[in-house]
Amino acid sequence: MNGCWKRIAVIVNGKAEANPLPQYRLFHDGFYTINSQDSTHAWKYIFGGTYEISKDIYIEKTMYSSFPGVIGNTHWQEIRFSGDTVSFKLFKKQVNASGKEIPAPAYTRELVCVRVKKMD
Repeated sequence: MNGCWKRIAVIVNGKAEANPLPQYRLFHDGFYTINSQDSTHAWKYIFGGTYEISKDIYIEKTMYSSFPGVIGNTHWQEIRFSGDTVSFKLFKKQVNASGKEIPAPAYTRELVCVRVKKMD
């Protein structure tokens, strides 16, 4: 998992979005950072914290964010690897900073990322 991953697809309710906004996910020894563009293509969506993987469940705890309201939230997501591709199915479970469970959204959302490779 360590390294940089680029989001290549967003699938909502089984249908791929036509032009998902760029996003990069960096992972290193239990820490993550997510950087995404907003609709104006500014790099304003920032998240980071800790993560762990247990079988097919990815658990991330947000320790910092450009959205202060999500700091302290923990997300459980289904994760699936296939070579240099990983997909995250959001959200199996969410808990806010005070320990209250956040209801699941009424839609399914899957993010598909590929490993960024060094270019020579």
